[in-house]
Amino acid sequence: FPMSMVEKSRDSELFLLQKAEQEFDENGESAGTFGQHFVGWDPAIASDANADYTAMIILRILPDSDEKQIVYSVHQKGLNSSAQKREIIMLNSRFRPDLIELEGNNFQRMFEVELKEMREDIPIKTFMTTRQKKESMFMSLLLAFEQGQIKTPWGDEKSKEFTRKLETELSRFGMQKNGRLESVGSHDDLAMALALANWATKEFKGSIVMLDDYLDGFDKWFGDAPQNSVAGAEWFTI
Repeated sequence: FPMSMVEKSRDSELFLLQKAEQEFDENGESAGTFGQHFVGWDPAIASDANADYTAMIILRILPDSDEKQIVYSVHQKGLNSSAQKREIIMLNSRFRPDLIELEGNNFQRMFEVELKEMREDIPIKTFMTTRQKKESMFMSLLLAFEQGQIKTPWGDEKSKEFTRKLETELSRFGMQKNGRLESVGSHDDLAMALALANWATKEFKGSIVMLDDYLDGFDKWFGDAPQNSVAGAEWFTI
């Protein structure tokens, strides 16, 4: 993710919110939540809660728009499983998301089961991470940035601080010499949460396709032959 590309997504009129904005009808009466909301959740998995970050990002899609705005984020160490579940219940109440996409390998899968037992109205789905699925998910996010669909908050100092952290993580992702799409940084929690939220928007609309369906030759990128660019995008080089 080249910095020149992600910086173009900054929106000086967009702020991180504490709860969803409300839509009003012609009589000034509340007509429900403004826009659709999608949550990406990368849970802390280390046995020591202080050793790993929990990251959650909410994307909002406005009515009659393809624009995906980041409107909320959690990025915190020290959240055990109970604290993470409480946070999701709170987000579900404040934002009424259409879908919560949880990265779930190993024990994280239990979050979905336990949350559905606690609250029947939580629209959570587990994303089972494999190499191919993760690469598809991040390439989908790359394309969303390239097409100008992602908007990052830049309206106040708190929003700018978050966006700078996110941009740093995204800039450390790329295709490595071993053919894997990976981060060279020590943390990729925010980037993962955003990729999950973006994936949720596509799953909700039923538009998930594997990358080779719309990026010709994608399966060849992971062969032994060195590549100089990806999908004709000169900014994405190995």
